[in-house]
Amino acid sequence: SLQNNFFYVSVDTSTQTYTHIFTVPDGYYTVEQLRKTLDTALQLAVSPFNKLSLQYNSNNNNQKLCLQFRSSSTSTQSIQKISLDFRRNDSGTVDNQIDYFARLGRILGFTKRLYNIDLQTTQWPLHAETVPNSFLDLTYFYLVVDDFQNRAAHNFEPAFSKMTIPTRDR
Repeated sequence: SLQNNFFYVSVDTSTQTYTHIFTVPDGYYTVEQLRKTLDTALQLAVSPFNKLSLQYNSNNNNQKLCLQFRSSSTSTQSIQKISLDFRRNDSGTVDNQIDYFARLGRILGFTKRLYNIDLQTTQWPLHAETVPNSFLDLTYFYLVVDDFQNRAAHNFEPAFSKMTIPTRDR
């Protein structure tokens, strides 16, 4: 329902343009589970997508992700351009109505909405700008501070029947 379980990839080769929408099954994921699921989806996809891999940045220990070529891929010379478009919806059309911070690209640590990587002119692999956060779109929390003075107004009602809010003595 959040529409944050997919991303759109386009690969231009010397002969053709390939597009694919990679979808993650619904559920709750840690960052490592999400990375493994997406890397497996890339690996099981048809060529040229199976030449790509989503791994942790090996240059440092900051746990940022990077999109790179799979080490077992030998014929990557035909790939000229790779595009990641996190603006697209699950049918492949550009949809700017969904908040970008709830999209899968931002959850993975990619801060831009669109990446066009020309392998002849752009530095490769593509590194995420921030650390991935699988709970990025869950930005609301409820905090109760009891000052034991009963000076606060009772302005909040619980959202769920099993959630309690301390009552104020009147």
